[in-house]
Amino acid sequence: MKILFSWIGKRDIQLAETSATGAVALAVQQLNPDKIVLLNNFSKETIQHFTEFLNQSTASPVEIVQVSLSSPTRHEEIYPVVLQTVKNIRNEYPEAELIFHLSPGTPAMHAVWMLIAKTQIPAQLIETTEEKGLRLVDLPFSISMEFYKTAAPEGFSNRHFLTAEELVNDPALEGIVFRSEVMTRLLNEALTVAQFEVPVLIQGETGTGKEVLAKLIHKKSNRNDKPFIAINCGAIAKDLVESELFGYVKGAFTGAIENKSGYFEAAEGGTLFLDEIGDLPLDSQVKVLRILNDGTYNKVGSTISQKSDVRVIAATHKSIPTLIKNGGFREDLFYRLAVVSFNLPPLRERREDLVHLLKTLFPKIAANFGKNSLKLSPEAMDVLQFHNFPGNIRELINTLQRLVIFSNGESVTGSEAERAITKTITDTPGYYKNSLTPEGAGLNINQGIKHLFNRLYDKASQKTTKKKEIARIMGFENHQTLENWLKKYRTE
Repeated sequence: MKILFSWIGKRDIQLAETSATGAVALAVQQLNPDKIVLLNNFSKETIQHFTEFLNQSTASPVEIVQVSLSSPTRHEEIYPVVLQTVKNIRNEYPEAELIFHLSPGTPAMHAVWMLIAKTQIPAQLIETTEEKGLRLVDLPFSISMEFYKTAAPEGFSNRHFLTAEELVNDPALEGIVFRSEVMTRLLNEALTVAQFEVPVLIQGETGTGKEVLAKLIHKKSNRNDKPFIAINCGAIAKDLVESELFGYVKGAFTGAIENKSGYFEAAEGGTLFLDEIGDLPLDSQVKVLRILNDGTYNKVGSTISQKSDVRVIAATHKSIPTLIKNGGFREDLFYRLAVVSFNLPPLRERREDLVHLLKTLFPKIAANFGKNSLKLSPEAMDVLQFHNFPGNIRELINTLQRLVIFSNGESVTGSEAERAITKTITDTPGYYKNSLTPEGAGLNINQGIKHLFNRLYDKASQKTTKKKEIARIMGFENHQTLENWLKKYRTE
């Protein structure tokens, strides 16, 4: 007896509307399982057409497990729900062959399937694509639960969700300026993850603060009295990567006149932050995977394995799925790193934090340059608030430094702020992908509001199809207010 487990993906729902075959339907067609168990975080109304479509394509029973998640990326919520669901089915059908479908859902959901299959309940992993159909996924490693310490620290269950005001009072968060809901939730999740000995993958654009988040996780972990070592994988010459990471023994190559420790040895007991891991050569990725699997490695030129007690936090500004598709990154390493994955939002997606950043950073930068009395005028604040900052916090800091250096008055003017902003392709005439108002809107406030509302509504709709949830995300008091705005401003 074969039992297929899968999440229902948003793409499955969309394709079913046109009677097209999505990932779940394709897996059912290819495998012909005796039973199908689908976990679902959407409303029953949202998946109704999909379930009707699926039932028409198979005679096997389909069981829908309704799951309530505050976020589809929260491993601590996903893991227990999936594990309990699988246990319940296995208890009912102890002899059945279990199959976990990796394709639908978020990376966090994918990682949980893999983790359960490798540590708790053996199962066959599969993935499906429209181009290549069904493929068996054979991850060439196992995870020793002795090495993979997932037990929660004593008293962990008593930790509650902290508000932004509570978080900013934590000394470990000094220098992290935020007030937005998205950053409040992300930092709460980081504090949770810090207490578990698992690898972490941080993704985000350049300048969003990936290393800052990695340091926070280290500070709040049980390794906080041990080294935190950060290296940029893209800054190391390819032929030196392995000797830098793992060290080498005397005579390993020409010029190796003595034994040398690598970064893993230097970080022993602490945290190693592998920044820009997307630039790591494939040969070196294999050896990093080995450390994550069993905690051992070999120095270059040595046949003796060494034990490593290091927590790995990796980061990249590149799209790992794209790298995998193009053969530039190992899929098994991605799943091994993405036990917990964070996506740091760019500044343009959390503008409410920008005001606090300006008010916090500008006085400090002015003081550093000996201009303690220099202020930002309201006009300068307006200019800076509505700039997209494609370089994120790094660009923001550079912009404020230029403002301080070249300003001669008591306050920075709006025109000075405009001159200080770095011009990029996104600032050229005709380029309005991320701008606040469209070309031609000028100072027409109705046109500006209409454009902004539609852009924000489209982004919120990507997160959920529920009107009440969209209203909450956009800051409306209720969904009826949202409906009124839709009637007035929505551009279909």
